[in-house]
Amino acid sequence: MGFTMKTVIKNLLWACFLVWIFSAFSCERIARSAVLVDSSIEERIDKVFSAWDKPDSPGAAIAIIRNGEVLIKKGYGCASVEHDIPITTKTVFNIASLSKQFTAMAIAVLAAKGDLSLDDDIRKHIPEIPEFGGKISVGHLIHHTSGLREFGYVGMKMAGWDNEDMITHKQILKMLTKQKESNFAPGEEYSYCNTGYCLLAEIVSRVSGEPFLEWMQKNIFYPLEMKNTYVKDDIHAVIKKVANPYIQGKRDKLARYNTLKAPVGAGCIYSTIEDMTKWAQNFENGNVGGPKVFAMMRTRGVLNNGNVINYAFGQHVSLWNGLLKIDHSGAGGGWNSYFARFPDQKYSIIILANCEMGASRIGNKINRILLKENLRPTEKSPALKSKRVKKIHFDVNPELLKKYVGAYEVRPSLYFRVEERNKTLWGGFTKRPKRRMLPVSENEFFWMIPGNDVKLSFTFDENKNVSSLRIFEYSDGSETISKRVDYVAYNIEKLKEFAGNYYSEELQTVYFVEVKNGSLCLQHQKNEDVELLQELDDFFVSDSLEPYWCEKVRFFRDKDKGVVGFLLSGYHVRNVRFTKFEQRTF
Repeated sequence: MGFTMKTVIKNLLWACFLVWIFSAFSCERIARSAVLVDSSIEERIDKVFSAWDKPDSPGAAIAIIRNGEVLIKKGYGCASVEHDIPITTKTVFNIASLSKQFTAMAIAVLAAKGDLSLDDDIRKHIPEIPEFGGKISVGHLIHHTSGLREFGYVGMKMAGWDNEDMITHKQILKMLTKQKESNFAPGEEYSYCNTGYCLLAEIVSRVSGEPFLEWMQKNIFYPLEMKNTYVKDDIHAVIKKVANPYIQGKRDKLARYNTLKAPVGAGCIYSTIEDMTKWAQNFENGNVGGPKVFAMMRTRGVLNNGNVINYAFGQHVSLWNGLLKIDHSGAGGGWNSYFARFPDQKYSIIILANCEMGASRIGNKINRILLKENLRPTEKSPALKSKRVKKIHFDVNPELLKKYVGAYEVRPSLYFRVEERNKTLWGGFTKRPKRRMLPVSENEFFWMIPGNDVKLSFTFDENKNVSSLRIFEYSDGSETISKRVDYVAYNIEKLKEFAGNYYSEELQTVYFVEVKNGSLCLQHQKNEDVELLQELDDFFVSDSLEPYWCEKVRFFRDKDKGVVGFLLSGYHVRNVRFTKFEQRTF
């Protein structure tokens, strides 16, 4: 059968029409499917934030980015509860410690240009920093391995500054110049330190010859078109559309937090979720920075012993459910933030909040939802596969039980204590509740701690004296051998030896120690009183977990055995020296 040209053209036209109809239908179906996926994701995220998505609650803004495109971007709750102002994607938040990765990039940019080296001694740029017996490099500051004390929050509190007192960048630098010694030798340990990042901001300013906020505006924020991002180095500066920070106040009622701290470099960058998406996308497109800068930003710190730590340039690098995760969080003063990147999945999440909601915990909850298909179960170690101790009762000679009673050093300044109560052993750490130790053999006990299987095994020396305690945790297969330590419990008369006035030249403040209600009490004219519990000879710890600025107090004596001072340690601040003097000054 033959076809005329007219028939061929007609059939081709019909074929094209049918292809167009089918394609249009398919595209519509695909588009509709994408909308349904996005809608489903949004509904699940809405549910996660439902507790804060109320007209009388502070809340958060969130952005999720996948393959360079913003998947979701929205706000929940109120920026100002008092004035019924909702949180939007344009609401400005204090991003707290997320600021550190901006400061770290500033250092990386200057290093890439050759204006400084990560190996530079920080005294090359800030000569007034005291000598501590070892070179502290710019790289040590970046990776929190400098050994410098945490003055931004803890040291100031030790000195009597309240959390809501105005503390400026210059005051932190001034306090640092009075530091007498470091927590540890540079490069020996990792210890998170805001002080180091305050110094990095100062280095940026001195090397560039510009104020830190101006350099950041010109070299980071402006090129990325982050038009509503600021370094707030003046506590009185006005920022439009900024949220109010909130905390849980007395009787669990909502309260405003009026933080006046300004630790520039470690914090004090204010931004919006819209601007932060541009910051996140820059890690993908590299518009600002370049290959050399981003290579540095991914570089993790290395300790003196060769161990590589998980901290890079203002970012934690780790494996999470088998996925490479690069993240950081921020918290303090009613602000909370979280930013995580999964480079292999080209996925990022940002949460900025004006309340203490646990942004990193919520972020990981959302990550589990959106990365469900990529998650890989972590292989269990052989220790985890080992047979757990049987919870059977074993009768132990009461005289043998008494031999186990005592203190065992888990690590310096941390001790596991064993007590006897009605022919039963109880164990635990100071300030933690003691829990029953169920015997499974003459020298092995199952420690009754919720959520973890722990076996405690006592060992003996050649003289058949108890010499150590082996602590084995089945949850992660870790084992700790703790040596037994002896001490004498102090009576009231012995405690009175420690009473008196103590002055710190480093903090320029005074503490008073007295015996009160049968215990030592550490007093300061501005800080709350702290009851001290005896841990060992001349070594005491605070009676609760609350005073983060006062965890341990170790008294020292002169050659005549008289008490002449103490070393005060808190969170990331070790062994600040106080010397005893005669006259009480308050």
